[in-house]
Amino acid sequence: MLDFGLMEKMKEVYHDPVLVRAQIVFSDSAAGLETAKEIIKTKIKNSRLLLTVYARSPRRTGSDQASIIQTIVGEMWRWEQLVVGAETKARTFQLEALAAKDYWEAVRVICYQVEDWHRVYPHATDVLSILLNTGYVALGRKVKKILLESGLLLEFGILHGKNSRLPLIYDVMEIFRQPAVDAVIMPIFSRRPKSGVEKGSREFRKAIALMIERWQERFLYNGRKETMERILFLEICQLKRAIVEERPWKPILTSVS
Repeated sequence: MLDFGLMEKMKEVYHDPVLVRAQIVFSDSAAGLETAKEIIKTKIKNSRLLLTVYARSPRRTGSDQASIIQTIVGEMWRWEQLVVGAETKARTFQLEALAAKDYWEAVRVICYQVEDWHRVYPHATDVLSILLNTGYVALGRKVKKILLESGLLLEFGILHGKNSRLPLIYDVMEIFRQPAVDAVIMPIFSRRPKSGVEKGSREFRKAIALMIERWQERFLYNGRKETMERILFLEICQLKRAIVEERPWKPILTSVS
């Protein structure tokens, strides 16, 4: 149901009633549902490709760990295919949660975390969660800045709904979590199984620096080499265009290597 009262309020801020109306309509449209599915499908695919790097490197992870990761990669493929056939956003969310459970188990194995480790947010105390959360907060800030510049309303999400304060930020973040954050942090932990990574250590500071540098690295994107920051900008431009034209947004997969 369209909230025209909120729409009128937002018009006062953004001065673009056409875009405001288009975004609200899009969130409840068939194109909106397909976009929600594309977001999660891309996130799961990014996760699967990142895990595949470790599954194919038994020298790097150990043969037993590589076998576990390979099994999880197969599960990620299955979740990805099930998302394609999801008929509702609720079902899409359910599949994302199941895929995330498998993904974080693989991350635990790769990063040599204790048996009962799980990512904690907020108020994390373990170093891996602290670094992941630091990266995601920085990602969220970049996404917010570009979304605001685009004129899109942060309050109207496509996948994330009213349970999130600024759901559109979380929608866009989903496809960049693995390329911008996880792919930077996981190698540091996978290479230090004995001593671990301590908060404030050289490795900890290195992880922070690498996450900052990641945004200026160049990746193959739509046939061109672009920085991660530029890719984020271009994806948000494509999202805005899809909303105006009321067609599904299909994010272009970014490198996780």
